[in-house]
Amino acid sequence: MIVTYARQTSEFSPFEYLSGPRDFDNRPPELTCFKNIIFLLNPDETESKLYVRSIGYEESDPTKALINRYYSTSSIIHYIVGGEGTFNGKPIQAGDCAVAFNDRRHSLCTNPQKPLKFFWIMVRADANFDLEQFGIKRDNEVFPYPFEKEMRKIFSEMMYTSYAERDAHCFFLSKLYELLSLHRRKPNPETVSSRHLNSVVLAKRMWEQTVYSLSVEDVAKSLGFSRKHFSQIFQKETGLLPQRYVLEHKVQIARSRIEMGEDNFKLIAFQLGYRDYPSFSRAFKHITGTGPREFLAAVKRRERF
Repeated sequence: MIVTYARQTSEFSPFEYLSGPRDFDNRPPELTCFKNIIFLLNPDETESKLYVRSIGYEESDPTKALINRYYSTSSIIHYIVGGEGTFNGKPIQAGDCAVAFNDRRHSLCTNPQKPLKFFWIMVRADANFDLEQFGIKRDNEVFPYPFEKEMRKIFSEMMYTSYAERDAHCFFLSKLYELLSLHRRKPNPETVSSRHLNSVVLAKRMWEQTVYSLSVEDVAKSLGFSRKHFSQIFQKETGLLPQRYVLEHKVQIARSRIEMGEDNFKLIAFQLGYRDYPSFSRAFKHITGTGPREFLAAVKRRERF
């Protein structure tokens, strides 16, 4: 197996080949986005059934917001340590794990104002190797991981440890299994609480960014929960059922627009995700005690005095 060290300064720039891992830290201070990469090439017959193809660390290029990738025989596990973005349309941030399963196209989009920072490991395997045996489910490609300290230690060892190249396959494979074993650990109650709180924060952000147009079921599914379980988590963390939370914020948006003088109630209802004006009017009255037309009339009366 051949081990190659490289750096790339943007998504499509040529590789700068390095003499060894010490060169990872020898880079211009003005370099704000880069990838440090170790490629493992030409495995022999005994190694080719399962091996680590590459590992690395990336600070994303904010000018290249969307990365589309497809690897038919390899899976990639991303550990997000900074910034924000989306993975296959799902929000990701520090503390999230995003898994690109083999034979699936995936897209990684970074927030230009908060570029993503992450470690990754690419694994090539035959059909007998399945990440699900380590608790990484195909129907849950984005999830929080509660072991950043241990993960960073493993990646540091992989990227900076000296070894004989003939031992590279065993060395990286042992580190892969060490990393995967962390996914099988049963979380303690504090970890569960942290994950739940993180999910609630993420759900609120998703609703804010979509003007509360996403259904509770859609948000729950994107976070890896059933609607019932997500509702229980959300109520425990906020004191409100998620549907009540969404309703109150929709009505607050509507109130603000009406107070600014908007009187096209059908348009407001449509933009807030209601199927018609009557359903919007009922929701508005349920929260404020008065319908939108009466609320506008009251606003105009106040303005005359």
